[in-house]
Amino acid sequence: GVRTLLEGSVRTAGERMRIGARLTNAADGYQIWSAQYDREMKDIFAVQDEIAGSILAALRVTLIKADDMPLVAPQTGAPEVYKLYLRGRHEWNKRTEDGLLRSLEYFQEAIDKDPGYARAHAGLADSYALLGIYGIRPPSEVMPKAKATASRALEEAAEASVPGQADTGLAAVHTTLGCVKAVYDWSWAEAERHFRQAIERDPKYPTAHHWYAMNCLVPMRRFEEATREIRLAQESDPLSPAIQASLGLVHYFAGRLVEAAAALKKTLEADPGFAMAHFFLGQTYLQMERADDALAALGNASRLSPGSAEFRAGLGSACALAGQRERAHRILEELKQRRRERYVSAALIAEVHAGLGETEEALSWLGEAEKERSPELCWIGVRPAFSRLRAHPRFADLVRTIGLPAA
Repeated sequence: GVRTLLEGSVRTAGERMRIGARLTNAADGYQIWSAQYDREMKDIFAVQDEIAGSILAALRVTLIKADDMPLVAPQTGAPEVYKLYLRGRHEWNKRTEDGLLRSLEYFQEAIDKDPGYARAHAGLADSYALLGIYGIRPPSEVMPKAKATASRALEEAAEASVPGQADTGLAAVHTTLGCVKAVYDWSWAEAERHFRQAIERDPKYPTAHHWYAMNCLVPMRRFEEATREIRLAQESDPLSPAIQASLGLVHYFAGRLVEAAAALKKTLEADPGFAMAHFFLGQTYLQMERADDALAALGNASRLSPGSAEFRAGLGSACALAGQRERAHRILEELKQRRRERYVSAALIAEVHAGLGETEEALSWLGEAEKERSPELCWIGVRPAFSRLRAHPRFADLVRTIGLPAA
């Protein structure tokens, strides 16, 4: 549906930058407009506004706004702070332990230089949240920090917001609060309220649609709505491997296994090193009773991210279901030993016990996971790994405690 393509390049030398931009008609390749801008780095926000105005003029688009309202509203007056924020988001998007820890450093440095920069506070909150969701740090350690940091960001973003303008800063903060309310507080109505506020603030913020789908709609078994939200996220960020893989996850949790496998393989075509896609492709193959393919894909995920307890647990559960019980027990003992040394979610140990058919052990570890407020519990109602337990009264009680609908 694209009619006009905007292309640009940025070159920097010291504190100088040269920005080139051009508009091209997508149908015939005709160049509509082009310009070059030589500026100081300190002018980065002003030149963004200037370029945006030139593009609107070239496209003969008129916006209804106050004459003194910028098209690109700067959230910080310091270009070096903006750079630190972008570096933080780059590391955060890797979705690895090292990347998330580095993102904390970049966001904190940005905040130290500009305490009022709302997006840096939101980024810091997002990093804390993912450290909890991915089981890298204990939820009790990082989720309260995510909530407190996001609340601070909400105050800063509200002060800096411009009425009538899309505000990614406020959208990001509401998205993070929605995530924490869902996966840690299990306050589903509040979580949905925050996600909807985020989308209202900036309908094109992809993470709002993405996390609303995966952290709220999927646990509530609202799969069609989740699919729509993922599609909206893709429209704004079509190259994100996490969003593309999440389309596969929605299909997987909904039991649409052929569609799930297709979406996950498409993710790997674009990014063969994206471990999460290998992991859930293996889970999908397991449900399709393609045990060899499942173990190969899960092995790929573990090799790409050897520190991931989630990936090891998934492999252990798959080994059990594929009849490789001895290997499954070895992985189970490895996870229990790792838990003595650092945080490993009790829900992951429960998953391997469930795969081995050890119901009482699995339920006991799920009880520990409830005490930890393990984020993995949000998806137990839709995870096939726990399907053997769903008829058990203790499992049904846990599902009710978390506030999830019965399967």
